Amino acid sequence: MTRTGRACAFGFVAVAGAVVMGLELLGTRALATVYGGSLFVWGALLSTALAGLAVGYGLGGLVADRCPRQELLYLLAMLAGAAILAVPAMQGMLQPCFWRYGPRLGALTCAAAMFAAPLVLLGATAPFVIRLAARATGAMGRTAGAVFALSTIGSVAGTLATTFWLVPALGTRGGLAALGGAMLLAGAAGLVACFGLRAAPAAAACLLAWPVAAAKPPAGEGVLFRTESPYGRLAVVEPAPPDQDAPPDQAPYRMLFVNGITQTGMPLDIDRRDRASLLRTDSYYLELLPYFYDDPDCPRRALLIGLAGGLFARAMALYPVDLTAVEIDVKVVEVAKAYFGCPGRVFYPDGRQIRIDLDRFPHRRRQDAPPVAHHDPSRRLPGKTRIVIQDGRRFLMASPHRYDFVVLDAYSGDTIPFHLITREMFQAIRRHLTDEGILAVNYIGGPPGDEVTDCLARTLINVFGQYNVTAYRSTDDAEAVQVIYFFAFRGPAREPALPPDRWAAGPGGQVDRTAYELWSRRLTLEPRRGQVITDDRNGIDAARVKTSLIWRAQTLRMFGDLNLHRF
Repeated sequence: MTRTGRACAFGFVAVAGAVVMGLELLGTRALATVYGGSLFVWGALLSTALAGLAVGYGLGGLVADRCPRQELLYLLAMLAGAAILAVPAMQGMLQPCFWRYGPRLGALTCAAAMFAAPLVLLGATAPFVIRLAARATGAMGRTAGAVFALSTIGSVAGTLATTFWLVPALGTRGGLAALGGAMLLAGAAGLVACFGLRAAPAAAACLLAWPVAAAKPPAGEGVLFRTESPYGRLAVVEPAPPDQDAPPDQAPYRMLFVNGITQTGMPLDIDRRDRASLLRTDSYYLELLPYFYDDPDCPRRALLIGLAGGLFARAMALYPVDLTAVEIDVKVVEVAKAYFGCPGRVFYPDGRQIRIDLDRFPHRRRQDAPPVAHHDPSRRLPGKTRIVIQDGRRFLMASPHRYDFVVLDAYSGDTIPFHLITREMFQAIRRHLTDEGILAVNYIGGPPGDEVTDCLARTLINVFGQYNVTAYRSTDDAEAVQVIYFFAFRGPAREPALPPDRWAAGPGGQVDRTAYELWSRRLTLEPRRGQVITDDRNGIDAARVKTSLIWRAQTLRMFGDLNLHRF
């Protein structure tokens, strides 16, 4: 092997190391929209990676001893690149494997089928390089050490490049295309180094595969927009409108999905709704917060941690509420403003304003919705909203204000940020509440008896007191995994004083639905169940696996035909 050949081989090792780590990171995102970000997904990907590399090391060493030819090394690299480019074509197996094999075996099956082949081929390259370089220099130990060092350095670079650039700029599919293209080009460059311009046609042919692999999949019917951020894959969905005579709770909706899980469902006619008509829609008890006070028209200061589609901000626009919404993902804010009409200006933590060009988002216009009965525009009051791009806990610790209510809406049906569910977090919130302030938590989980639900309830009771915490489930099914609303009061607990017209019987003598729900869906919290969650002792990720998979299965049954898992 010539000096140029050794330099190409060692450079190739660094590229292969970077691609291995990038493939592992992108693999978890490829599986996440069907299998979630659970331990099963990480376990399946890591096991597949380690097994694939081990097989590749063994096969690569065997082939290198029998046929130590440099061109074979680069052909293996090009095959690995082609296998990576083929991964998006295999994503159709994600949902069928979920239903056939379940979340554990399904995730492992998909990980092995989609990623084992490129990982085996990538693993085969390292012993090949060692064999070729050591044969030329005669220094086996030094050569092996250099190969492993360069491979590790490449892995560090690949990890940083994937997380900080590939995913935010190109997304999962584009990132896989970039990794596959890198291996194709590395292999082609190696062939050119070995054979000169005779291998140039092979290098040029590699460039044709990239645009095909990077092409975005067609959006499903009703999917208005899709994008990716460092925190997940976002999709805006607007199903076909129901019959015009449908009741209010079946009005046309626009929804935001993050990693295949519903985060927001907003009625399309929200611009024409007043307080009463909005309260009559689906059981969204957070909008009852102003009624926990004697006068809902008294000006209040509120903090929202977790914006999602901005439904809470839209609801509070009907009241004199000075709302600060904190969201860590700027792309969520862009989608909330473009497709859900979220009000307010957007700022960085240092006070610099972020300008969002809404015209670059397609299909923003909402479909016409049926008129709302008893609409009274005069009830709209000048509430103010500002949005800050920052982690919610960091913002809270630096905030000098006290709030009448704090809404914690950063828990998804899939994962819960561990630092937002601890005793220390709730203690910080309590310090920032007024004397009659309220913490409201939007949580998805099972009924009392579920480990995470019990731990969350006990932690809130530990901070606020046993008789200052109440909770309501959102459906009549007492055993289902569903949205649960916790309300923790700095002072004595109290019930929301609904507007007088809500307590009056409706058409046909029916009792107001929200009033009935608040009576029938209240949960009995056991203060001794579960454990107090702390920054030091927090097993929330492992404890939540079963619940998150149940919620994901429910979502797939309802919205699986939208193919939101496709990347």
